[in-house]
Amino acid sequence: MKGSSRKSRALGWMSFILAALWILGGWADAVAQPALESRYAEARQRYQKLIGQLNVPDNREMLRKNISTFEEIFRQDTTQRLADRCLFMIAQSYHRLYDSQRVEEDYRNALAFYKQTALKFPHSPLADDALFLSGILMESRSPAEAYVEFERVAVLFPQGDLAPKARL
Repeated sequence: MKGSSRKSRALGWMSFILAALWILGGWADAVAQPALESRYAEARQRYQKLIGQLNVPDNREMLRKNISTFEEIFRQDTTQRLADRCLFMIAQSYHRLYDSQRVEEDYRNALAFYKQTALKFPHSPLADDALFLSGILMESRSPAEAYVEFERVAVLFPQGDLAPKARL
């Protein structure tokens, strides 16, 4: 009898500890989220400042570092409240770098992150933007592929803000 009582208390304590860890884990996410949102806002502001002056080599390098910040925030965002926005900003950054220098790797990265945004977060308000901008990026290289992307925007997001432009 004494052994089962100890087992019962041990199981009770283990349940209590697991519940506390579960609650505290959620609490830790809630505490970390505002810090991530602040870092995201700072990285987005930096992006806005840098894109207007990409003819300056240092600014291109700073934009590449800013991409790393968005990637880090994406990895740390366990709630995924910022994940779609981070992927989209990474894609936008590579797109701007490609437009300024025509580096093939930037082109591929921009397309990959636009597509990742739309595939991982199809219900995000940025999903149609990501597909549309991938079409814009492809337009000069492969009009047929761009057309397919625009059609996807029109079909998958008929009520989206970019559907009318995608149909043109």
